[in-house]
Amino acid sequence: MGLRAELSVADLGASARFYVDVLGFTLDRSDTGYVSVGRDGIVLGLAALADRPPAAEHDAAEDGVRAGRGAGVELVLELDGGPAAVDALYEHALGSGAVIAAPPEDGPSGQRAVRLVDPDGYFLRVTPAADAVRLAVASTPPPPYTAVIFTSVRTPFDESGYGETAAAMERLAAEQPGYLGIESARHGLGITVSYWAGPADAKAWKAVAEHRLAQRLGREQWYRCYRVRVATVDSE
Repeated sequence: MGLRAELSVADLGASARFYVDVLGFTLDRSDTGYVSVGRDGIVLGLAALADRPPAAEHDAAEDGVRAGRGAGVELVLELDGGPAAVDALYEHALGSGAVIAAPPEDGPSGQRAVRLVDPDGYFLRVTPAADAVRLAVASTPPPPYTAVIFTSVRTPFDESGYGETAAAMERLAAEQPGYLGIESARHGLGITVSYWAGPADAKAWKAVAEHRLAQRLGREQWYRCYRVRVATVDSE
C-alpha cells in the first residue's frame, strides 16, 4: 500500500516554488492546474483550487475542509544527514523568506526539528530520518556514581510545551555541578536516567527553582503516572 499526498493550493506557482526552491523538491510533472513534485521517494501533488469542480458538484463538508485547508494538517519531511541537515535547511528557508513556525530545537528524545508554513498554511515539520537520529549514550566515569531514574507515562496534553520544557531542563541540568550525562527514551513508557557524581549533586539538581517548576507542571499536566528512583552505580 502506498500513500501520496495532494494539497489544494490557492496559487499553484507560489506553492510549487516553495517546495522546489525552499525544500529542495524537483518538479516531476506540470499540467494545467496541477503540479507534482518529488524528493527522496516522496511524491507530493499540488492542485489549484480554481481547477476543482464547482461547489455544486461535491459535498458541502468537503468545501469546509478546503476553506480551512491548512488547519490541523502537518506534513513531516525526514531528511538524510542528521541534525546538521535540518539546521542547513532552516538557514536556507530563512534566507528564502519562508515563514518559520518554530526554529530548530531538540525534543525530549533528542530528535531535532524545525517547523515551517507553506504558502497555503500547511505546516511542515522537518526532522532527521529515523535511522539518522543518533542515540546518545552518556559517557560516564568509572563507578561509583549516582543514577536518577525517572519513569513516566504521559498524558496527551500540551505536547509542544512538554517538549520545550524537557529540552530546556536537559540544557539546565548540564550546567549543574556534578552532572555526568543523561539518557532518555520514550515509546509509550518513558525512561530518563540522569547521572551525577554523587547523591548530593542529584539532590541539589532536584532543588533548582526552574526544575522545581517543571516538576510541578509535570505532576499537574504532563504525567499520568511517574516514579523516581535514585541508585548508586557500583559497576558497569
